[in-house]
Amino acid sequence: MANQKWSVMTRIIHWISASLLIATWISIEYFDKVDLHKSLGVVVVLFAFIRIINRITTADPVKLDNPKWQKIAAESTHSLLYLLLLVMPMLGILRTMYAGYPISVFAMFEIPVFVTPNREIAQVLHKWHTSIVWMLLLILTAIHVCGALYNQLILKNNVMNRIK
Repeated sequence: MANQKWSVMTRIIHWISASLLIATWISIEYFDKVDLHKSLGVVVVLFAFIRIINRITTADPVKLDNPKWQKIAAESTHSLLYLLLLVMPMLGILRTMYAGYPISVFAMFEIPVFVTPNREIAQVLHKWHTSIVWMLLLILTAIHVCGALYNQLILKNNVMNRIK
């Protein structure tokens, strides 16, 4: 019988990534914990790389019997989410460095500034990090969640079982 679920590793990485994104957002939005936000951002980048490698090297479960346009939409959304999982924190990291500051990772070690500080570049990166890419991430996450709910509740194809 063909595998109906994503691999255990894929499922673990998926839910850790989702939890990290939520924690990273909460750390800055509700608690104004900039150092924690930056530390979590570094972890998000690491998990994004792990997630992409895992995605490339892990077999898919059996494809759902959805129309072609839905399959294309799902693949596109997933690919863009993977890209944003890298781009979003990297913009924040580079913004901090162009502002002239190293990144302290959970007060255990620092990522040194490896660029020449430039206030103008830092401001542009900040805008992209906090506005443009953030909005894209929200939109794509909403599309991802709505697609999963549509499959689960309307099409009743038990898609949620594949990732839990």
